[in-house]
Formats: sequence, structure tokens, C-alpha cells
Amino acid sequence: MTFDLKKALARVAKTGPNMQEAQKGGGDYTPPPAGACLLRFIGYVEVGKQKSTYKGQTKIKDKVQLIFELHGKNYPPRVTDDGEKIPHRIKITETLSLSEKANFFKLFNAMRNGREDITHMAQMLGEPFRGRVFHNEGKEGRVFANLRDESGYHITPPYIEDAETGETRKVKVPDAISPIRLFVWDDPSKEMWDSLFIDGEYEEGKTKNVFQEAITNAHNFPGSPIHALLKDVVGDDEDGTNEVEGADGGEEVEEPEVEEEVEEKKPAKTAKAPAKKPAKKPAKSDDDDPLAGIGDDE
Repeated sequence: MTFDLKKALARVAKTGPNMQEAQKGGGDYTPPPAGACLLRFIGYVEVGKQKSTYKGQTKIKDKVQLIFELHGKNYPPRVTDDGEKIPHRIKITETLSLSEKANFFKLFNAMRNGREDITHMAQMLGEPFRGRVFHNEGKEGRVFANLRDESGYHITPPYIEDAETGETRKVKVPDAISPIRLFVWDDPSKEMWDSLFIDGEYEEGKTKNVFQEAITNAHNFPGSPIHALLKDVVGDDEDGTNEVEGADGGEEVEEPEVEEEVEEKKPAKTAKAPAKKPAKKPAKSDDDDPLAGIGDDE
């Protein structure tokens, strides 16, 4: 049988990618599928006062980022050529507000589910949860995966009601693959700072070290506890900046930010963590919005 090259090329042109159009972020990003999922809470990072725009209004507010690792039949980790497992992860950025109408406060109470021993969101790091992935269309038609819809976040403790018996049973959630990331603005430590470090750059030249960069670009970084901690140990370089070094990194899927229209209250301080020698600080990014690129997959 003779190969019909003309017909094959017509099909390729119709179904294949348009190679005239550059693709961002490596071009192979696919969001995790929508639907029910299992979660591990693996990151709590306070990034200080950040600028954000909502409904045409620009505000500067304290922000916090929460990172969840996805598990379940539809969310297997990607396995690299050297055998490393890279799970799907979703990052939430919220205003750090304890107003009873705030998204953060509502999510905190839904996750702790009435437990009186939980007084701070970070106390639940490493714990299992159930969730649901939703898709949103962002800039340039890019689809983002997130864990909320118009009604709010769909993140709850890992229990389901048995339809036959009516009893509530716990769902088994696999252990976390990713390292735990923790940073508390008012009481930073060397260990917290190092837990945020991500080595390398994306193809377009942006650093992967997005958490430390966001913190050092915060409006209230000068004079902050972490600024003082860094200066006290390593001192300023001749140009007034410091380099950053630390622990191993990873990659997260960014969720578009949804802002509540409420007055925020300053969150309560946590117990002070021991401060040790920190690493150096990164150079400033050219991006006006340090949160815009946090956690994009390659």
C-alpha cells in the first residue's frame, strides 16, 4: 500500500500544534483534571504585604500561600527519567485575615473541623484532606486548576459517610512526596527560610525560587524580622543585596487569586521560633507582581 504523504500532512496540519506560536512555560503544561481528589497540606508560607488588583482597585495586604499535594486515581505523580516522583500540587494565595467573612478564616475553620487544639493553620501541615479540583480560565486562555468554586473552598477532613451503613469512615490518603514548606512572618528561623528555597530557572529566565523572592520583594520586607535576621548573619553585599541559598526545591501549580471584599484584621502572632544563621537574599525581580509567577509548572 502506497503511503499518502499529502493526506498525512493535511491531517498533521489540522490536528497538530501550530508551530508558529511560541508556548510559555515549556509548552507542555496540562492542569490536573477536574473532580474529587485527596490532599496533603504541605505548605504554609506568609509572604508579607503584597500588591494585588481586584475589580480595578489596587491594595496592599498581608498574603499567605497554602500548598496542597494532590493524590487519588486521577492524580498520579509524574515520574522523571531518573525515577523521581513529582506530584500535582496546587497553591492558594489568600489575604491573611481573621475576619469572620475572610476566605482564609473560613478555610481554616473548615480544615480544623472543630478541633480546639488547632489554633494556627500551620499546625495542620502534613495532614490529609479531601478536596475537589475545579478549572478556571486565566490570561491568554490558559486553564488553571484550583480547589474552589463560587461557593468557596472544597477542602475538608478525609472522612466520608458510608451509603450503606450511614457510618462515617476515614479515607486513606497517601503520604506526602513533597517536602514541607513553612514560613511565619513575625517569627522566622533559619530552618523556615531554608525550607522555601527552590533551585534553578524556568526556560524564560525567571527564577524558580519564588517563595524567597516574594518575601524579599514584599512591601514590608525592609526592617522585618527576616530582613534583620539575614542582615545580622550575612551582612549586606557591596550593592546592598544578598544571595539566596537553601534546601531542595519543587514546582507547584498556581491558583488564580480570589479576593474577599472585607476589612482585614491583623492575625495573631505564633510562638517564637528559634533563629539561627540564615542564607543570603536574592536579587530583586523585574516583575512588578512577585506573586504572579509563583509555582507555575514547567
